[in-house]
Amino acid sequence: MNIYRIGMIALGSGLLAASPALAGNQGEHSFSLRNDTGGTIDCGIKRDGSAAIEGITIKAGEVWTKSYSSAKDRRVKCEGTYSNWQRIQADGVYRLVRDASERILVQSQ
Repeated sequence: MNIYRIGMIALGSGLLAASPALAGNQGEHSFSLRNDTGGTIDCGIKRDGSAAIEGITIKAGEVWTKSYSSAKDRRVKCEGTYSNWQRIQADGVYRLVRDASERILVQSQ
């Protein structure tokens, strides 16, 4: 009985120690952009319904990933005369490409 109690205490302690690490990703939603344009580009990203814009710079071939607590869609706009705000969804993986008119496009992978 004494060995059983020690085993249960050890098991309980282990579960308690692990629970914050396991719960750390709950409610987190990631957004990922890969730069396939062949050059370094500057972009802005904002949450739908918000005016606040976060500036990011992504080098050629680099992947930018960020996690947010909200699953709300984001909008991305990169440098270029004809570029516009493009929607990306939470937990999606996207690539940035340059079309013939030099506009940066967001494509789902």
